[in-house]
Amino acid sequence: MSEVKVNKISPRSGTAVTLGDSGDKFTVPSGSNITINSGASITNDGTATGFDTGLSYSEKTSSFSAVSGNAYIVNTSGGAITATLPSSASIGDQVHFIDGTGSFNTNNLIVNRNSKNIQGVAENLNVSIQRAGFSLIYYNATNGWILKDV
Repeated sequence: MSEVKVNKISPRSGTAVTLGDSGDKFTVPSGSNITINSGASITNDGTATGFDTGLSYSEKTSSFSAVSGNAYIVNTSGGAITATLPSSASIGDQVHFIDGTGSFNTNNLIVNRNSKNIQGVAENLNVSIQRAGFSLIYYNATNGWILKDV
C-alpha cells in the first residue's frame, strides 16, 4: 500500500478535485474526524450511505414518554396524544416530532414539559398545526427546551 502525506490538495484547473475513480472506496479510520468549516457546503450528487443520524424513529398512536435522541412519527387520527418530555435533561438533548397523519389540527399533540421550561415558559406545548415537524433541544433550566424546525 502506498502513502501520500500532504497538507492541502488544490485543483490544477477549475475548482473541482476528484479523488479516485468510479467504484473506489475511501476509508476514514476509527477515531478520525472530518471537519466541514463554517460557510462550506456539502452537495450529494448521488446516494450517500452509512451516515448515522443518531435518531431512532418510532410511530406513536397513544400517549408516551419521549426519550432524548429519538424521533416520533405521531398519529393523532384517533385522538389527542400527550408526549411527556424526559424529567432529566442535559444541554443538547433532542427530541423530534412529526405529524404522520396530518391530524394535529384536529387532534392536538400535547408536549408535557415534565417540570422543565419550554421556550423559557413553564407551560406545556399544544401543537395544532397540520403536518408539523419540529425538534425540541434542551438548553438550560431557565430556557429549557428550545423549539427548532425540522
